[in-house]
Amino acid sequence: MQINKIVVKFYSDIRGTVGLSSTVMEIEENTSINSLIKLLCQKFPDTFAKIIHEPNTNKLNSSIMIFINSTPISMFKGENSLITNNDVVAFFSAVSGG
Repeated sequence: MQINKIVVKFYSDIRGTVGLSSTVMEIEENTSINSLIKLLCQKFPDTFAKIIHEPNTNKLNSSIMIFINSTPISMFKGENSLITNNDVVAFFSAVSGG
Protein backbone atom coordinates (compact mmCIF):
# COMPACT_ATOMS: atom_id res chain seq x y z
CA MET A 1 0.00 0.00 0.00
CA GLN A 2 1.26 3.45 -0.90
CA ILE A 3 1.97 6.00 1.81
CA ASN A 4 0.99 9.59 1.03
CA LYS A 5 2.42 12.68 2.68
CA ILE A 6 0.03 15.55 3.36
CA VAL A 7 0.09 18.87 5.17
CA VAL A 8 -2.61 19.57 7.75
CA LYS A 9 -3.13 23.25 8.59
CA PHE A 10 -4.98 24.61 11.60
CA TYR A 11 -6.58 28.06 11.63
CA SER A 12 -8.38 30.33 14.09
CA ASP A 13 -9.37 28.74 17.42
CA ILE A 14 -8.16 25.32 16.32
CA ARG A 15 -4.60 26.60 15.93
CA GLY A 16 -4.66 27.96 19.47
CA THR A 17 -6.17 24.80 20.88
CA VAL A 18 -3.80 22.38 19.13
CA GLY A 19 -0.79 24.65 19.59
CA LEU A 20 0.43 24.26 15.99
CA SER A 21 -0.24 26.05 12.74
CA SER A 22 0.47 22.92 10.68
CA THR A 23 1.78 19.38 10.76
CA VAL A 24 2.97 16.94 8.10
CA MET A 25 1.37 13.51 8.23
CA GLU A 26 1.89 10.24 6.47
CA ILE A 27 -1.35 8.52 5.59
CA GLU A 28 -2.27 5.41 3.66
CA GLU A 29 -3.58 5.62 0.14
CA ASN A 30 -7.38 6.14 -0.03
CA THR A 31 -7.58 7.81 3.38
CA SER A 32 -10.78 9.81 3.83
CA ILE A 33 -11.29 13.03 5.76
CA ASN A 34 -13.16 10.99 8.36
CA SER A 35 -10.14 8.68 8.77
CA LEU A 36 -7.81 11.68 8.96
CA ILE A 37 -9.97 13.14 11.73
CA LYS A 38 -9.60 9.89 13.68
CA LEU A 39 -5.81 10.02 13.23
CA LEU A 40 -5.71 13.64 14.38
CA CYS A 41 -7.83 12.77 17.42
CA GLN A 42 -5.25 10.11 18.31
CA LYS A 43 -2.37 12.53 17.72
CA PHE A 44 -3.98 15.35 19.74
CA PRO A 45 -6.34 13.55 22.17
CA ASP A 46 -6.54 16.36 24.70
CA THR A 47 -7.11 19.15 22.21
CA PHE A 48 -8.25 18.33 18.67
CA ALA A 49 -10.41 15.44 19.82
CA LYS A 50 -12.36 17.74 22.14
CA ILE A 51 -13.17 20.42 19.55
CA ILE A 52 -13.72 18.50 16.31
CA HIS A 53 -16.94 16.77 17.42
CA GLU A 54 -20.17 18.06 18.91
CA PRO A 55 -20.21 17.43 22.68
CA ASN A 56 -20.87 13.79 23.60
CA THR A 57 -21.22 12.69 19.95
CA ASN A 58 -19.13 11.59 17.00
CA LYS A 59 -20.86 14.17 14.79
CA LEU A 60 -18.55 16.76 13.26
CA ASN A 61 -18.79 20.10 15.05
CA SER A 62 -20.99 22.33 12.89
CA SER A 63 -18.65 25.30 13.42
CA ILE A 64 -15.67 23.47 11.87
CA MET A 65 -14.95 23.98 8.17
CA ILE A 66 -12.61 21.61 6.32
CA PHE A 67 -10.89 22.29 3.00
CA ILE A 68 -8.79 20.13 0.69
CA ASN A 69 -6.45 22.29 -1.39
CA SER A 70 -8.59 25.40 -0.74
CA THR A 71 -11.86 23.68 -1.75
CA PRO A 72 -14.51 22.93 0.88
CA ILE A 73 -15.07 19.21 1.39
CA SER A 74 -18.77 19.83 0.69
CA MET A 75 -17.76 20.24 -2.96
CA PHE A 76 -16.45 16.65 -2.91
CA LYS A 77 -17.91 13.87 -0.80
CA GLY A 78 -17.93 15.60 2.58
CA GLU A 79 -16.23 13.59 5.31
CA ASN A 80 -15.87 10.70 2.83
CA SER A 81 -13.67 12.80 0.52
CA LEU A 82 -10.38 11.06 -0.24
CA ILE A 83 -7.02 12.70 0.38
CA THR A 84 -4.17 12.15 -2.05
CA ASN A 85 -0.42 12.65 -1.96
CA ASN A 86 0.72 16.25 -1.35
CA ASP A 87 -2.77 17.49 -0.51
CA VAL A 88 -3.19 20.31 1.97
CA VAL A 89 -6.07 19.82 4.40
CA ALA A 90 -7.13 22.88 6.37
CA PHE A 91 -9.33 23.02 9.45
CA PHE A 92 -11.06 26.32 10.28
CA SER A 93 -13.25 27.20 13.21
CA ALA A 94 -16.06 29.59 12.31
CA VAL A 95 -15.54 33.00 13.83
CA SER A 96 -18.40 35.15 14.98
CA GLY A 97 -18.61 38.48 16.59
CA GLY A 98 -21.09 41.01 17.67
